[in-house]
Amino acid sequence: MVALHLADQQRLRERFKEQGQVILAIDGLQPDVGHEVLWVVRDCLSGEVLLARSLLSACEVDLASLLREVQQMLDISIRGVISNGQHSIRKAVQAVLPDVPHQLCHFHYLREAAKPLYEADRHAKKELKKQLRGVRPLERAVEKRNDAEAEAIRGYCLAVRSSLTDDGRAPLEASGLKLHERTSAIIASLARVSEKGSLPRELERMQFFLTKGLTETAPLWSDIQQGYAWVYRAAHLLTNDEKQKAAQVRQTYESLLAEMEQVSTPSEPLTMMLSTFAK
Repeated sequence: MVALHLADQQRLRERFKEQGQVILAIDGLQPDVGHEVLWVVRDCLSGEVLLARSLLSACEVDLASLLREVQQMLDISIRGVISNGQHSIRKAVQAVLPDVPHQLCHFHYLREAAKPLYEADRHAKKELKKQLRGVRPLERAVEKRNDAEAEAIRGYCLAVRSSLTDDGRAPLEASGLKLHERTSAIIASLARVSEKGSLPRELERMQFFLTKGLTETAPLWSDIQQGYAWVYRAAHLLTNDEKQKAAQVRQTYESLLAEMEQVSTPSEPLTMMLSTFAK
């Protein structure tokens, strides 16, 4: 990135002249604590890296110097700045670009808003996993068999096992909901098989403990499902794949926030999430 910044200035100037404006994103990448941080300034509209430099500190003065260098390099207007909201970045932007809007990036915004819900999802997943520990005995029961029925049982055991070990990262990957959906899909598959004839004893046991797990954790899922439905809608609106005008995106997003406020008796995680969204 540093080499590109040094060697590619003419191409960038020509591209930005056609573009007419830039929206800056600034962030630092630190491989290990105590090492230099690679600070990168890029344009969100084109995806081009404008400046990359390693710094020993992330103080306001150093970051302001980076922003001034980018400002002097550009012959077009800076229409906005996006960052993770770090205080030194906020102060640097205010010092160098006082009249330019500075926005929290969508990833950090959604991650912060969804954090209480993400923790509730992790708790629900843990409770569901407690009920799904009966796979290993079923695998042992058929490990010396090579018939088609045994293969089918092993296939179902593998499906349950892979569901248990799958994970997700905030803010958009809810690993608990993923486990809930996959468990439901396995139960539905077993139900379809049972309609064609009786299930093997091992699969009957599996159907029992999977159904028991979903039943006993049922009260935990409704608010998580509702909350993540809003998170996904918020992410979709902010991504703006439809290329709507800013005023239309704002209006649609405010309608979503108004819908959130109409929820009656939300759980504590959902209440915290709604509060962050509204803020």
